[in-house]
Amino acid sequence: MSIEEKIKLEQGESIRRDGSYSKGFMGEADVTNYSILDASGDVVGSVEHIEHMAVKGFRVTNSLTQRDLQGKVVTTTNWQHFSCG
Repeated sequence: MSIEEKIKLEQGESIRRDGSYSKGFMGEADVTNYSILDASGDVVGSVEHIEHMAVKGFRVTNSLTQRDLQGKVVTTTNWQHFSCG
């Protein structure tokens, strides 16, 4: 399932990937940040997506938090799957 399917976008809004980094003692968490743009290209919100791979068991957990410009959470969701390599 794509990130776009998890985000609540209004008519004319789009997302822009702003960057990513790894965190955790083994770099097991990948954090990707996005901006939500209105039809004019102005930033109207943000999204943080974290994909974490458990060191034991290789379970992959995803979390997504969408915020408006004031920092209020619009939506948050979590999902997981198992990685086979």
